[in-house]
Amino acid sequence: MSPIVGVLIVLGVVILVLLAAIFAYNGLSSRRLACQEDWTALEALLKRRAQQAGVLGQMVAPTLQYQPAVMEPLAAALEATIEAKGITRRAVGEASLEKAIARVLAAVDRLVALKAQQDLQTLRGELTQTHQEIVQAADQYNTTAHLYDIHRQAFPNNLIASMLAFGPQELFEPPAEHA
Repeated sequence: MSPIVGVLIVLGVVILVLLAAIFAYNGLSSRRLACQEDWTALEALLKRRAQQAGVLGQMVAPTLQYQPAVMEPLAAALEATIEAKGITRRAVGEASLEKAIARVLAAVDRLVALKAQQDLQTLRGELTQTHQEIVQAADQYNTTAHLYDIHRQAFPNNLIASMLAFGPQELFEPPAEHA
């Protein structure tokens, strides 16, 4: 075997390794970007629900002001979702907000004066629609994040991921005690 053939073989192997690294990097980057896009869409829905919950609190506050067991959890949950850092903590805050909204709406159902307000019923419908959209967006985000993590752990992607800080992606789901 001539030295030129040996050099060509080594060059071919180096080119193949570089191509594998490029494809791995591009695959990881595109999947991480998809996670970020899905999170942005979900976060927009979460912000919309927080705004709707704030409006709900303002609408019912005059009537339910003497029921702190109903109103205080709503205010605390709103504050927790706004201040939450990280996807898992946000999921915990959102689970609390969802429970607080349900508690307020249950109190509304017990009061005929509030139950009859058309704007409150419209808001209830908007909250229901937003909740359904959040469930779908969260499922989409979690699926994308899970696929990214699988892709990140496969060989040779795991080598590129560890060298270039492609870390695991948090899922949007509260721990079992908050679900």
